[in-house]
Amino acid sequence: MNHSKYPSTRPNKHDDDIITAVAMAIAKRLNHGGSGNEDDMAEGIAEAIKDNPGADGYELARKLDDNGWIEVDFSMCEELDGVFGEMMGIVREKTKEWVGANGIKPKNNLGDLVEITQGGRQYNGEIIQIYADQAEYVVNVPDLGHIKDGLGTHGCIIKFEDMHELSADPKDFSLATQ
Repeated sequence: MNHSKYPSTRPNKHDDDIITAVAMAIAKRLNHGGSGNEDDMAEGIAEAIKDNPGADGYELARKLDDNGWIEVDFSMCEELDGVFGEMMGIVREKTKEWVGANGIKPKNNLGDLVEITQGGRQYNGEIIQIYADQAEYVVNVPDLGHIKDGLGTHGCIIKFEDMHELSADPKDFSLATQ
């Protein structure tokens, strides 16, 4: 079900096409000119990723070994350990395409005071950065311990479609200074 106000769904790491692309890329690297069937290997890798979201390389390799797809060795565990990073890279690329295809533009501006939901609670914050190509804002929320300068957490990354209008009267709204 698409709850988004945009015509299509934002890409995410659980999308079949993203998992398949990562699995095929890994199968090609693991096979590196060998006689193994890359399509079969990719199918096994994709299945392991879907069945074990968030698993590290060792856990994925064990799942593949348990299912009889391939024999596990250390280099395979290392290769599979990069699955999440590779998936997120593809998600970023596909999100950029999605933003362009849907003509998505930020509704809010830098400095706007907004309301966000984190951990089931509502917080007021200030937009301090906009990632237009990813349709995301960075919202600084002092109540969550965010800082404006220096080392530390500067804000929450919020998708454009998850942004709330400020519910309080702006004249009553203030952010603690950092």
